[in-house]
Amino acid sequence: MDMLRPEDCDRGMEKAINAADLDAAVMLYTSNAVFVAEGNKLVSGLDAIRDTIRPSMDLRDFRFVKLESFTNEDAGISLLIGKRAVRAVCTD
Repeated sequence: MDMLRPEDCDRGMEKAINAADLDAAVMLYTSNAVFVAEGNKLVSGLDAIRDTIRPSMDLRDFRFVKLESFTNEDAGISLLIGKRAVRAVCTD
């Protein structure tokens, strides 16, 4: 899927998470991306982002209910907020 507009990235993220494809999800971030984790903790760098979202990918039946995106192209900022419902069983 070509990611030409911010909303394309949103759809790509939803697809990656619904497929539990951690690599595809992380590839949507730039190397200098900042991820807002649980408790408003800021996480930067692809390895740290991967480690932060990995536990969610380890859950079965993890699904987004709604995606919202806010973009300011002049400032080069994009924010993706996912509201989710989780019916999960750990894979371990």
